[in-house]
Amino acid sequence: MNRSRHIPEAERRLAMVRASFRCQEPDCGNRHALEAHHVIPFAEGGPHIAENLRVVCWRCHDLWHRSHASKPDES
Repeated sequence: MNRSRHIPEAERRLAMVRASFRCQEPDCGNRHALEAHHVIPFAEGGPHIAENLRVVCWRCHDLWHRSHASKPDES
């Protein structure tokens, strides 16, 4: 099945409002260049719903992916 990577605007907005339009990473709180990050990864079937989205700035998002890409698979 081909799922769209597009996060519906209504779900993205709900996540942003819940996060008060700030990065949710501890010690950040940036209000600029915000992105929606899937808690359960999209590639693993994570849905595009606000409950599965975490708001992070681009820098924290990049750092998160870099740190997790370097970890061995824990399966």
